[in-house]
Amino acid sequence: FFGFLVSYFKILKIKPVLLFSKGGFVSVPPCLSAKFLKIPVFTHECDFTPGLATRLNSKNAEKILLSYNETANFFNENLRKKTVVTGNPIRPSFYSADYKKGLEFLKIPENHEKPILLVLGGSSGAKQINDLIIENLDWLTERFVVVHQTGRNFSCEVKNSSYLHFEFIYNEMKDVMKASDLVLSRSGANSIWECSVCGKPMILIPLCGNGTRGDQVDNAKFFEKAKVAKVLLGNDCNSENLKKVLLEMMQLEVLKEYSENSENLSSGEKPSFKIASLLFERIFN
Repeated sequence: FFGFLVSYFKILKIKPVLLFSKGGFVSVPPCLSAKFLKIPVFTHECDFTPGLATRLNSKNAEKILLSYNETANFFNENLRKKTVVTGNPIRPSFYSADYKKGLEFLKIPENHEKPILLVLGGSSGAKQINDLIIENLDWLTERFVVVHQTGRNFSCEVKNSSYLHFEFIYNEMKDVMKASDLVLSRSGANSIWECSVCGKPMILIPLCGNGTRGDQVDNAKFFEKAKVAKVLLGNDCNSENLKKVLLEMMQLEVLKEYSENSENLSSGEKPSFKIASLLFERIFN
């Protein structure tokens, strides 16, 4: 309620011609305030299934922008008429990612023999993924150069030329991703679409269980159906299955197919351009 009051008077003072929302609970009061002030609202959902904020904001929105065609089916008939599939906007720098710069940053020669496995767990790390990597590190480093973004609160004293660990990779992430052959990751909306733009096949370990609405699971299943990723879910996420799926993915024909599918998924007009065009058209026409 207080968020609504603050939003109302802030928006009244700013007098925007349009409000664009990317969701999250903090977006609900401003979107509702804008509706009261007769300011058009566009809201965007990055996940496969709409979250609570998007479901609430959609009632006040002129347009509901989606990352996936199938997401429209989660809305009723009236709201479905407002939906436009734009894709999920990602950082522009990923479209110009440089393979050689990635290798230079990692200090890996261009003629390296082992494929590069990039392991991501988000900026805060993912204990489940970190533990799985350390548990199987000897096996992994025999077959891969493992580039591991560990997140904070991770301690590792392993010294192995085939194991490169970083608390966080900043501006170089786009190039490191481009230089990698395979990505092991959670399935947050931004990271998986960044991988797709870079044409990377993935092994996804979605966050699931208590404390999550299951959006990562839905995202992962979409990429699995599109033959872009293999998914390890719940009890299936163990050392035996990890080794099995890695060996399967590294078969040349499988790697080639999944890489092409990943790149094709993000081909066409950039989602950020589609969204900008819709906003521009609404404001100036």
